[in-house]
Amino acid sequence: FADLMGEIQDEFVQGLIEDPAKAGLDVDQPLMIFADFKAPPAEAEVIEPLVKGGIVASLKDADKLKALVEKLIEGIDLPIEIKPVQKEGYTAVAPPGMPAALGYSKDTLIILIDSDPTQAAKVAGELDKLFQAKDTLAKDSNGAALLQRPHDVAAWLDYSKVLNTMLAGLGELGAEANPLGSFMPEMIKDMEISATLRFEPGKVITSMGSTYNTELYKGEFSRGGLDKGLLGMVPGNAIAAGAEAFNFKPIREMILKDWIPMLEQFGEDFGEDFGQQVQNALGLTFEELLAIPKGDFLLVFDGLVQADALEPPMPNFLIGMTIDNKANLQKLLDNPAVAGGLAVPRAYGMDLTHNDKGLFFYSANHAKAVNDGKTSNPAAPAHLALLANDIGGYVKFGAVVAIINQLAADDPDAQQIIQILSKLDQGTLTGTFGKGVQTLDAELTFLDKKTNGLKQLVDLIKEIDIAGVFGGGAPDRD
Repeated sequence: FADLMGEIQDEFVQGLIEDPAKAGLDVDQPLMIFADFKAPPAEAEVIEPLVKGGIVASLKDADKLKALVEKLIEGIDLPIEIKPVQKEGYTAVAPPGMPAALGYSKDTLIILIDSDPTQAAKVAGELDKLFQAKDTLAKDSNGAALLQRPHDVAAWLDYSKVLNTMLAGLGELGAEANPLGSFMPEMIKDMEISATLRFEPGKVITSMGSTYNTELYKGEFSRGGLDKGLLGMVPGNAIAAGAEAFNFKPIREMILKDWIPMLEQFGEDFGEDFGQQVQNALGLTFEELLAIPKGDFLLVFDGLVQADALEPPMPNFLIGMTIDNKANLQKLLDNPAVAGGLAVPRAYGMDLTHNDKGLFFYSANHAKAVNDGKTSNPAAPAHLALLANDIGGYVKFGAVVAIINQLAADDPDAQQIIQILSKLDQGTLTGTFGKGVQTLDAELTFLDKKTNGLKQLVDLIKEIDIAGVFGGGAPDRD
């Protein structure tokens, strides 16, 4: 089988990759790669999952593919006879005794390979099911929904199945390596991850989605977007800002019910009551501590200041969160250990304050906005709209370049970074919390709004590699 796969890779797959149009594939349609996993048998000498997968591609010229397949068969120098077989609506090629098969119709190519050699007799039948659209993704599944979204590249993963397969394959080692023990199956149940990537003029867009176990994570997580009081604190000169707003009540209940007992058990195993030590230090029980947040969080970064050349530059920033239990918050802040810990940041002009809007930790330039309950110079409506979601954020690359120039104008390495970042406009992020699903959408925009995003991204990666910045591969200078 290894000899056969080697020859196939050298001839057939190489032909598909190097010139898919010449092989008859429709390059304007997506090429789909799929895989399924299962644990190896208990008696297996090598502990690795068994994989069954393949490729589904659209054909534009079946005659070209047929010619390539015939050339492949002629060139195989093995003591087996391989003959194309006419099936209902397609042609199948299945080497006898091998867990691999290929089939093509007038408009579709399917390649199926199983790493389990005991499944050789079943592969041809499974190929037949695929051409008959049996045992395929359900139309209402997350995977099927993903493939209906606009995309240039897409991926879908049944995370719970992959992780369960890996742990099952490890046997007793898997049980020992699993820190969550019996809680793990609940945590990963129904977990699926999907992602798409699109390249448009001047931008690259990626979308991600993940599902979770609604029996474990109960309740409605969305709060309908960021609290308006926090939103009004974002200034127009913010270089980067991020926000998240979710209903903290179900999170609080899950932590108290599932996570705190695990922490206590962890402490017992090591002879240390870590949980009690934390509670003693804070002067609050975990239940009192977790009652404080309401679920809205905001982070704003708007520059660096360096008052003295001998001192490090300090950030201009604002961190805010909404409060659900003010009495518990005041009890926490009155704790001598917590109050004492604030002396150092206050010496550098930072402060921690709470009011009707929430709890704020901030640099001196945000003091007036915190006292007034809003900024006098609000961010642009488009940026506020991003932050108003369940998840939102942005970064302005032009402002990042200005900071680098401010701190290291004479540094050649810094100038290379500036040259690269100067091609970018901004990055944005939005996301939602739905019932059993979370979505994220990110967009990277270039200053060149006309050239396709893929070309600009590839050129940028090449430039990073040549320059040797961000861990690139250029040699060190003498």
